[in-house]
Amino acid sequence: MPTESDREISKLKRELSLYKQTFEQHKNIDKKYNEVVDKLKESKETLELKVQERTKDLKEKQRFLESIVNGIEDPVIVINKDYSINMMNRVVKDYIHEEHIKDKNSPKCYEVLQYRDAPCPLSFIDCPLKKIISTKESTKTLYCRVMYLDSPREIEAISSPLFDDENDCYGIIQVHRDITEHVQTRRDLEKQKNEFNYQAHFDTLTDLPNRLFFNEELLHTVKKSQRDKTKIALLFIDLDRFKEVNDTLGHACGDRVLQESALRIKKTLRANDTLFRLGGDEFTVIMENISNPEDASKLAQRIVVELENPMKIRHNTIYISSSIGISIYPDDALNTSDLIRYADSAMYKAKEDGRNNFKFYSSELGKKVTEKFDLEVSIRNALQNKEFVVYYQPQVEATTNRLLGVEALVRWMHPTLGLITPDKFIKIAEETGLVINIDDEVMHMAMEQISLWRHNNLNPGTLALNVSVKQLENKHFVQKLKETMKKFDCNPEYLEIEVTESNIMKKPQENIVKLNILHKLGIKIAVDDFGTGYSSLSYLKKFPISKLKIDQSFIRELPENEDDSAITKAVIALSESLHLQIIAEGVETKEQKDFLIQNSCPNIQGYYYSKPLSSKDMEAFLRKSSL
Repeated sequence: MPTESDREISKLKRELSLYKQTFEQHKNIDKKYNEVVDKLKESKETLELKVQERTKDLKEKQRFLESIVNGIEDPVIVINKDYSINMMNRVVKDYIHEEHIKDKNSPKCYEVLQYRDAPCPLSFIDCPLKKIISTKESTKTLYCRVMYLDSPREIEAISSPLFDDENDCYGIIQVHRDITEHVQTRRDLEKQKNEFNYQAHFDTLTDLPNRLFFNEELLHTVKKSQRDKTKIALLFIDLDRFKEVNDTLGHACGDRVLQESALRIKKTLRANDTLFRLGGDEFTVIMENISNPEDASKLAQRIVVELENPMKIRHNTIYISSSIGISIYPDDALNTSDLIRYADSAMYKAKEDGRNNFKFYSSELGKKVTEKFDLEVSIRNALQNKEFVVYYQPQVEATTNRLLGVEALVRWMHPTLGLITPDKFIKIAEETGLVINIDDEVMHMAMEQISLWRHNNLNPGTLALNVSVKQLENKHFVQKLKETMKKFDCNPEYLEIEVTESNIMKKPQENIVKLNILHKLGIKIAVDDFGTGYSSLSYLKKFPISKLKIDQSFIRELPENEDDSAITKAVIALSESLHLQIIAEGVETKEQKDFLIQNSCPNIQGYYYSKPLSSKDMEAFLRKSSL
């Protein structure tokens, strides 16, 4: 049986065994610890080497980036991920102002740059570069100002993200380009374009859309009306007697009348009506979406009333009126050219009916317009084909039956219609300006014929040539007349120029000068249709006139009509007081002839002696007279 001592020894042995185990465990732990420490030392050394290598690599990349940045001729800024400025190239540094850099070590980009359409000063929240960092995509930015420039400039900045080896964005490189001159040039070009567009589409005098704009707008309006199945009205407005304002008061005053007229017409328009100035004293109005033609008539009436009120221009009180023609789409026409033509013809009809009113286009009016156009074409063809001929009507001294001269009268020998008198075509010729060509033809043929008769010992007396107002205004008229006289050896004392009273009074001052030139050449001047033009006697005495012709309208009912008798006697008395010759035209009866002789007007022209004769018949008349 173990004793107490044995149990004590066994216990000690167990403890000793436990100590040995613990010792061995600690020994292993120390060994492992030492191994870990050794590994940590090794990792630290490796990490330090990597850091050194990374730092060296970053420095090399920074130097490489700096070399690239400094090699760019444009200003370049490198921005860190926190929006601080990493570097700037030398171009920037040459211009930067230190007072704009709040933090000398790391100024923020939004403290240096001010973006277009962004708040000023800019904050981090407003910085548009955030998008580059988040999307990692390049972008183009416009700055209104960069602090390194002395004055606001237009700057274009191309910003691109910078990536590390792990493809993470660590910053932004930004290249600036001053595009101020480019932007200004673009603005100047845009301004010029707008100015050219304005000049092309607007009238500079009245600031109204012009003819080009009108044509474009009318086409657009017709298409819109066709699509919407609505009606439009086109108004052609012409100022009555505007030419007289220009001739008497000058073009400056005329311009003011046009401006005032434009303002007055605009006052009468509806909100969606458009007023245009086509040129001269012509205006048009496009009325969209009208309910019925009455809408157009109401507007036309307002315009007529507005324009007939007197105008105060400088120190002058001017009275004008207007004539208006109206065409309706689609009632009158389905295209713009016909709408324009019909409104224009309606306007002329308004003038013919007394002016200061308006007329709608009608089918009958359209027929007249077509006939007028066809007649114009025929006149042009007649001139080209030499279809105009000259007839001659004798002028006779009634007490002796002596031939005084002949009046050259144009006739149209139409190939199918036969002989056409001037009342059928001369008005259209005057409106189109073709009357100048007709006058030239008559002058040429008549002088040639007169010279031939004189060469054959026949005496036609004085040749009276009618001259239209357009011919009189033609700057080449006098020169052409002199050349024709020289060509046919026509002595000026055998020539007489007849001008109507109404024509010479349209521009009295200019016509006085022109007629004085003819008078100095030795050519006689006769006033035709005297008594119908309401001429001013103060002007009449200034003209170099040699003869008055009493208009046939006063002769027709002589001697029964007391008013005509009184007027005829007054004209004769006037001619005597002014020492002018007098002749009566349109004499057809013996009673008319006797009345004129009794009242001291023996010179007669009319059917009583002869109707207008062809050159062949006139030659027979001359031969008979010379017997």
